[in-house]
Amino acid sequence: MKNYLLIGLGGTGGKVLKAFRKTLYEEFRTIEPSEKTGIHIKSLYVDSSRADLKSSESWRTQGDIGADISLNEESRFAITTNNLAQRLQDPQHNPITHRYIGNPQLWNDIFSSMSINETAGGQMRRLGVALFEPRAVGFVEHVTKMSKALEEKSNKAEVSFHVFAGLAGGTGSGSFLHVIAQIRAIYKDALNYPIYLYLLLPEENSPWAKNGATSNYYANGYAGLEELNAYLLSTHDGEHRGTPLFSPIDLTGKTLRFENMTKGGETLLKDRLQGCFIVSNINEQNRALPVGEIPELIAQLLYQRIFLIDGGVPDKNRALRDAISLENLNAPDEGKKSNQNIKLRSVRFQSFGMKRVVIPEEEIREHFSAQFASQATLQMLYNNWAEDGVEYLSHTRKISFKEMVKKEENRQLWKLSSAQMKLEAGILEEEINAKRAWKSIAQDWEDVIVHLKKEAWEHPHESKLDVRLDVLQNAFQQRYEENFRGLGVENFYKTKKEDLNKADRHIAEVRDTLEKWMLTEWREGRLSANDLEVFLDDLLEDLNARLNMIPNISERLENGEIANKEKIIANRDIWGQTGVFGRVFLSKRENIFDAQAELLREVYERRTLRYAFSFADKFLSSLIAELRNKLKPDIVSFSHGLDDALKFFESRITQTAIVEETSNNMQENLIKFYEPQRVRKFVRTLLQDKQEQESWAGQVRRKFLASVSENRRQNRGKEQYFSSLVTHGIKNGEIKRVLEDVSRQNSQIAHTKESGENSRFIGVNIIEKMAEEFSDDKRLEQYVLDLVRSAQTFMKYEANEFNGGKSPEAVMAVLLPQCPQKAEFRNKLAQLFINSQGDGVVANIIDSNLRNNEITLITFKYAFPLRYLQPIHQLKEKYDYRLANGSKERALLEIHLQEHIPALPSLLRPQTAQARKEIMPLLQLATALNLFTRTQNPHSGKMERVLEVLDEYGIPVEHIYSDDLVNLFETPKQTTIVETSKLQNLLKNSNELEVEILQSAVESALNHEIYKLASNRQALIEKIKAQIFAIKANRDNNIHDEIYKEFQSSTRTAIERVNTIF
Repeated sequence: MKNYLLIGLGGTGGKVLKAFRKTLYEEFRTIEPSEKTGIHIKSLYVDSSRADLKSSESWRTQGDIGADISLNEESRFAITTNNLAQRLQDPQHNPITHRYIGNPQLWNDIFSSMSINETAGGQMRRLGVALFEPRAVGFVEHVTKMSKALEEKSNKAEVSFHVFAGLAGGTGSGSFLHVIAQIRAIYKDALNYPIYLYLLLPEENSPWAKNGATSNYYANGYAGLEELNAYLLSTHDGEHRGTPLFSPIDLTGKTLRFENMTKGGETLLKDRLQGCFIVSNINEQNRALPVGEIPELIAQLLYQRIFLIDGGVPDKNRALRDAISLENLNAPDEGKKSNQNIKLRSVRFQSFGMKRVVIPEEEIREHFSAQFASQATLQMLYNNWAEDGVEYLSHTRKISFKEMVKKEENRQLWKLSSAQMKLEAGILEEEINAKRAWKSIAQDWEDVIVHLKKEAWEHPHESKLDVRLDVLQNAFQQRYEENFRGLGVENFYKTKKEDLNKADRHIAEVRDTLEKWMLTEWREGRLSANDLEVFLDDLLEDLNARLNMIPNISERLENGEIANKEKIIANRDIWGQTGVFGRVFLSKRENIFDAQAELLREVYERRTLRYAFSFADKFLSSLIAELRNKLKPDIVSFSHGLDDALKFFESRITQTAIVEETSNNMQENLIKFYEPQRVRKFVRTLLQDKQEQESWAGQVRRKFLASVSENRRQNRGKEQYFSSLVTHGIKNGEIKRVLEDVSRQNSQIAHTKESGENSRFIGVNIIEKMAEEFSDDKRLEQYVLDLVRSAQTFMKYEANEFNGGKSPEAVMAVLLPQCPQKAEFRNKLAQLFINSQGDGVVANIIDSNLRNNEITLITFKYAFPLRYLQPIHQLKEKYDYRLANGSKERALLEIHLQEHIPALPSLLRPQTAQARKEIMPLLQLATALNLFTRTQNPHSGKMERVLEVLDEYGIPVEHIYSDDLVNLFETPKQTTIVETSKLQNLLKNSNELEVEILQSAVESALNHEIYKLASNRQALIEKIKAQIFAIKANRDNNIHDEIYKEFQSSTRTAIERVNTIF
């Protein structure tokens, strides 16, 4: 096969797809297989959880970091819209829903306890069907479209479908049968379009089963497998022989149950499934794997299968491929003991286990990357290089900016100079580039005094009334009120104060200027994030000090202004003197005029400065609040984000290349074949050059800033500088992803550069390393033997169920990398794997040209009925417990896809107690239906009840049942009361064959046309009711009699069966 469509259903299916895409990336450094493989793969994730579907848009190889392995829109298929309540109320327009949904009244309780329009499957399998139904047509079209794209790309008309689901929930467990049925209905050629199913069993003691008796968690598992088993079985006779024993409703509405009407109703579902892997998280040795790791295990199997097993030489390892595909399966399905043609249990089930011996290259890469990322983060966070020159330290360096923030040239750089805070110099671009350049307040008044004096001195006047001092003062006042910077002083500063906190004005401009400078210092590596916090604290301290000085300055200015005003008044008095002496002292008047002009300049300069400092007061107060309440939190958040990244990578360092970790532990599924201490020691040697580290940290900063800019653009963000870094780089985890990407690349380059041919940690063939380790043949032989013995499947088996003590068929695949340099050792190793197998197990050696760092052992067990599996017995107990607690009708509605009348074959053979429980209502029904003939055994002389049936040749076959048991149902009262112990033994000794024969006869009789009439059914019920009174009489009317009490329950079961006819 060259084309593969992987379909993940529900949460479990999504996890498998994610794990597989991660595996692909680790092998090919892309989520697309290498072109040389000729393999084409598409993924389709189907789920009812909006959150899980959304998260698949951002899947990465290492949680929130690592490479992008997300699903595109084509690969996501939502079944989240569910208007079930409306559909239930409108059967005329929703006939498909009403074919399977069951009693609408029971859904009222469900609707009241959950949001039916928003919820996912909610551990209700039938709700999973209801979620899938509205999108069934769309699903078929989507699968067809994706399959066609695969075929066109490969130019091959073939697709292998692999479907993954968990059995415990509602979505995957409820939809998997519909999915595989729809696929087979479209693609009928099983040879070129095989379907494989992978089902995860419910986890033992799961927290998801917390609501006890009413939990569907385990019951769903059994119900799903029971329906799958029936789907895989075929009817043995009748008009449509070969039809599935259970066909799900066709949710597209094109057919009822996938009938081909052009061929007389023949089923479309032939060769329905090529295999089904049942997976548990507990292996044969009772060793549990965390259930969260199972999707990874399935993904690894899929990878090995697609690239190494399926893609092998066609005629080579035929037995192995048959074990996986069940293509040439000869084992028959299990039939009834009474008639082997009537099948009860399919054997198209498989299990697998995997043992991987690896040089953990990906873990080594992660460790290298984490070490590099940690050091780069420390440089960006603290920039504190150790005095001994070996690494960056994880604490603050001693640094102060107190002197720096006091220097006017730095203040001017940040638009915080003394002149700018008083608007003696411009802050905004329009102020800086004003047509008439702004001057300092002192210079401004100094420059205008000459003009004002000249105009006032030349003003016309009379000798007796010289008004030139008034003209001079009015000119200063007019300049102050109207002409200063075109507005007058008070209006100018009033306007600027009003504009101060607007989005594009002074505070914003200063913050932008300052923050841009801070970001540049961080970007260039001169200041760390922690340095910026210290800088901002020192700057705020300086700004507060400058703010606190303003009241004293303003007071001094005001006092100076008052003193000058007194002098101005005195000059006016002198000026006002008239008479003959006024002319004589003309020169003195000029001196008074000049002095008055200077006093006025000082007054108006001080008055202007008081308004300037009033502005500065508000400016500094607002700026301090802006920097303290807005910028500082951003800087702190940025530092915390870097610190979180540091903790993340430090945790990664401790979790990888673990020195204390036990190596070669045969109980583990992943056996690591390397020396972690050497890995740790080597990577530290790569990090001792400060210049290189600065360069690597610089690469991180540049890529991080570019990523933030792109994220901001895509999200149409308005944030700037550090706020943007926090929003689009810290909170979304981008910083970790960038650190990982850059550090992984740099660490790999450094590894290649510094490691020699014989000291590499990555790109090493495990065969070479094993040859170095195992020079002793005896040690190697024991090692291989231990590996083989520990390679167990992830399943526990019920040995009592094996027919004749024979366990399931088994085969092992051993995937060995090719190694021409150590060809002789490799051949010896391959032979050891073959020789070390247990009885009946054949090892198939697969030559691998991928993953040279890994040897993989995969054990397959196949062709067995589900009763072989121990968990199935446990699930059946939980299933029965669920039905026995609360409403049985509602329980069946929630856990089965639809009602099953008659009941589907059980996955288990009847146990003694089960056979007893089943035969009692059958005896009552058979008696009421007059199926027994009472005769005397000529040999023993005892009376017997004979049931006569015809075999496949039409020859009558008689089956004998106990007269003592059937007599209980009849009147008049028996003369002799049979001992309880005798009756108990008769019931206890009932067997599977007796039950099957009786059940077949009863079902055949109940399906007769006469029971389509309600009156005939009621008459039959009345007969059964009469039986319990006869039993009571025949047990001496003892209401405490054990036999009587058991038949009370049996009578109810018999009546329920009649009520379900037609």
